[in-house]
Amino acid sequence: MMARSLPFLPALFACMLISTVHAYLPIVFMHGVNGSPHDFDGLRQYIAEHHPGTAMFALDVDAKEESLFKSMDAQVKDFVAALREVTSVNITGPYHLVAHSQGTLVSRGGIEEMSDHRVQKYITLAGPQQGQYGIPPMVENIVPGVTRDFAHDVFYNAIAQDCFSIAGYWNDPRYHDTYLKEVVFLPHYNNEVNTSDSARYKENFLRIKEMVALGSDGDDIINPWFSSTLDFYTYEEDFTHIDMTQTIVYKEDLYGLQSLDKRGSLSRQMVAGLTHTDWLRKDEAFAAVLSYLD
Repeated sequence: MMARSLPFLPALFACMLISTVHAYLPIVFMHGVNGSPHDFDGLRQYIAEHHPGTAMFALDVDAKEESLFKSMDAQVKDFVAALREVTSVNITGPYHLVAHSQGTLVSRGGIEEMSDHRVQKYITLAGPQQGQYGIPPMVENIVPGVTRDFAHDVFYNAIAQDCFSIAGYWNDPRYHDTYLKEVVFLPHYNNEVNTSDSARYKENFLRIKEMVALGSDGDDIINPWFSSTLDFYTYEEDFTHIDMTQTIVYKEDLYGLQSLDKRGSLSRQMVAGLTHTDWLRKDEAFAAVLSYLD
């Protein structure tokens, strides 16, 4: 009997080996401003080498110029449609969401809109989560001569809100009341403005398992760079850097940051010396992302 059973041992060992192989969750990627799905080619290759078998999908939505000249609200709708299409066809269970730059806000808006999303880890790379208060080069090309001191005159009106994506998250600390009144995107998804959607936004955001906010003091696009790690300025003329825990958004738990933090589901990390696009091309950045993936 023993001799007759030996031929089956290789198949048994193979079955045991397959059962012990770690199955990594699928990953969906969302590009940033003036970006495209190919922005993540390097990171995807790095993940494939270190976490073989990971299913990965980079959303092809509002790329390049569209990401600059389409309102943030419109981009959120497009993101939701693209995410639903990809997940309905390719992903039956939970997945991670990795986003870069402006795409971190577009994807957060999508998360807050979707009561049925299955996002486990929401990983943001160099994203202006608390808003932007600095003129990136691509905006200087569109609006020559604009400076951050006077950009509120350009962005805080209905036309700009509809035509320039950056206007939807421009956050001038000196004009906080105007920001709350005129900006139609970030104050709403931050629940800084109470609406009939506020409770739903918070509930949907808290469906995620964990948020990971990664940023760098070398960022040459996001200003202040620490908006990427959920810090910001005081709403005064002196531009004092305050930690996330001192911001109104956190202290009043407007969309769920404090709740995430208290349940141990909020991670923040600064990786020194990385530029804005280094997150898409340097192994140091890729390793930081990989450390949060499972």
